[in-house]
Amino acid sequence: MHLTDPNREPELYLPVPYFHNNIWQAPLLMRLFVAVLTQMQMWRSVLPENLRSFGSYSTTLHLVHEVGYWATDAIPEDSRFYWKSFFTYGTRFRAVPLFIPIYGDAVRAKTYWRSLASQYLQARRWAWGVTDLPYVVRNAIAHHEIPFWSRAWRVIGLFGEHINWAIAPFVVIFGATMPLVINPAFARTTLGQNLPFFASSMLSIALVALIVLIWIEHRIVPPFPADWGWFRKMLVYLGWTGLPLVGIFFSNLPALDAQTRLLTGRYLEYRVTEKA
Repeated sequence: MHLTDPNREPELYLPVPYFHNNIWQAPLLMRLFVAVLTQMQMWRSVLPENLRSFGSYSTTLHLVHEVGYWATDAIPEDSRFYWKSFFTYGTRFRAVPLFIPIYGDAVRAKTYWRSLASQYLQARRWAWGVTDLPYVVRNAIAHHEIPFWSRAWRVIGLFGEHINWAIAPFVVIFGATMPLVINPAFARTTLGQNLPFFASSMLSIALVALIVLIWIEHRIVPPFPADWGWFRKMLVYLGWTGLPLVGIFFSNLPALDAQTRLLTGRYLEYRVTEKA
């Protein structure tokens, strides 16, 4: 890809991370989390404007030198490297998807509860990418040589990403009931009466998307272990009903934790994720 690309210098090349090495040994909630994470990265690969460096990527030593190497004062150093590259090269810079998998492990600590805690801390560390916002805003204002809308859309997209990270699963699950509980007067309005119907329609659409997600996931994961019976395999499919818990505990809460810590100046330290 690099050798045949005329714009080869200011580019990052990103494969699709598959967290499947130990997928059938990992706890259920970890399996669901990495299934969503894998497919989210697949989705980003077909929409390169949303693709940012995550985990493993390749680039040239020339680019690394030009952008000043990796940030030593940022925990989300992968995404920070992306933004340093963008503000160095402007619209010449691209994140190029490579449609090949790179395999990693799902979180699996020595005990079930330590696995849950490790996954939460890993998700919070990723959500600490919200610290890119002041860096991006400051540089978007300073780099007038980059077209305005190219800068503006990236800032808006980054804001939206972290807002959705912190609230989207909660809104999907409880969005139809919370307004009615908080404001009984709203429940008597036309919109309040119809809100459960609208929410039900949205959840039905989401159910179709979930079926597609399950179908894709079970085409790309390794086969079931040979010693698994039909009952254990059936439990794998029934386990998808735990996806709302994954959204709350490994998306909403870690993101709110990270953003609240940034707001109050309670900074994080880097912790290596336990994978026993």
